[in-house]
Amino acid sequence: MKFIKDEQINNFKKNGVLILPNFLSKSLCEEMVNYLEKAEDDIINRFRDRKRFLSTEIIKNKEYIKYFEFPLEDNADLFGKAINSEMFEVSRILLESKVRLRSVEIHSRFSGCSSIPKHQDNAYYGLNDGKGLTFYIALNSQKESEGGLIYIKNNIEVEWEHEPSTINGFSLNLKDNNLPQQEIRYDFSSGDCSVHHSRSIHFADEVPSNIQRAWVLRTSLYSLEDKVRPEHKDWYLNMIKKNRSYF
Repeated sequence: MKFIKDEQINNFKKNGVLILPNFLSKSLCEEMVNYLEKAEDDIINRFRDRKRFLSTEIIKNKEYIKYFEFPLEDNADLFGKAINSEMFEVSRILLESKVRLRSVEIHSRFSGCSSIPKHQDNAYYGLNDGKGLTFYIALNSQKESEGGLIYIKNNIEVEWEHEPSTINGFSLNLKDNNLPQQEIRYDFSSGDCSVHHSRSIHFADEVPSNIQRAWVLRTSLYSLEDKVRPEHKDWYLNMIKKNRSYF
C-alpha cells in the first residue's frame, strides 16, 4: 500500500473507519505473537505495579494481558518495526495535517474475555478538535463474532457524552442509548488494520469460550494542530476512580 484513494478517504469521513488489509507482514505479526505468548507472565510480573498501563483478567485461574501500554519499553527492537512511514502518511492524509505518535499498545482478546463498551476514543484523549486516529492491527486472525472490534457508522463531527463503565480495563461507556445503528463488521486476518477516527463509535462483544486468542497492536496518532482540553485530565481521572470503585 503506497497511498489511499479518494474513495477510501470519503468513506472514512462518512463512516469514521478505514480498513487496510495486509498493513503489516504476516511474518512480523507471527514474530510478535510468539514473543507475547512466551513473555506474557514475565511482562505481567514486571509491570504489575503500573496498573493504569497494564490491565489483566483472570479466566479459570490463568491471568491474561487485556491491554499493555509499554510494548516499546518492553521490546523496542521488535514492536518498533510496526511504526512505519505508511502509518504517518495515512494519518497525514486523513487528518489533513502533520501528526505525532501518541501511544503504542498491545491488546488481546481471549476465551471468556469481557466485552468492550461502546465508546469514542476522544473521551479518553480529550482533544479540542478530535483530530486523532487509532491504528488497530491484528497480529493474528480475529473474527467479529469472536470478540473482534465492531464499528458503528457515525458522523465524526459529533461527540457524545460518556459515563464510567462497569467493565474492568475500559473506564468509559457512551451514556446516550439513542445512537446510530448501522454497523461495520470485519473479520481480520493477520496483518490487517482498521484506522478509526477519535470520534468513531466502536465496541466488542464478550469473547466466546474455546476460541483462538487474538492479539492486536494498537497505535494512536494526534494532529500537531490539536491540543488536549485543559480540564480533561481532572475529568478523566474522576471517571477512572468511579470505574475502579465497581471492582
